[in-house]
Amino acid sequence: MAGVELPLYSTNPSPAAGDADNTSMFMSDLGIQGETVTVESVYGPVNVTISGERHKSPLITYHDIGLNYRSCFQGLFLCAEGSSILQNKFCVYHIDAPGHSDGAKCGAPDSALPMTVDKLADQVAAVVKHFGLKDLVCMGVGAGGYILSKYALSNKKIVKGLILISSISQAPGWWEWGNLQA
Repeated sequence: MAGVELPLYSTNPSPAAGDADNTSMFMSDLGIQGETVTVESVYGPVNVTISGERHKSPLITYHDIGLNYRSCFQGLFLCAEGSSILQNKFCVYHIDAPGHSDGAKCGAPDSALPMTVDKLADQVAAVVKHFGLKDLVCMGVGAGGYILSKYALSNKKIVKGLILISSISQAPGWWEWGNLQA
């Protein structure tokens, strides 16, 4: 069976010395394009990356724990099928949780600690209010889905659709907590 040669992707910001004809792509070159705006909330600043034309229907994304919008949604938004549907129909507002943006300081401001799901949902509300968004579709992965579902329950007139990927529907109980410790 003949081997298939795949392009090499690297997070190294510079090509090897003397490699003037380097044709490999770097992960930083593959990112979702957009404008990043910092929105102030009661619980500290929230970074939102806006991708698309603002007159289109708003789609809010929220990532899972330990990821940011780029690491969580890049695969979906860069594949041909996903990108053509989503970017032609929506203006996407990618929300990064406190401390999860590229180059961010760890965690939320001390005044917001302990950060709770309700506080994170309130930050989503601050983003929606800041941009004056209406008729939202929200898409969240894991904990991001839980945060957006909490927001949607409090804002039923604004949220028209909710896409939850590998999300939980309620706070974790003892069984889930125990499984996470293993």
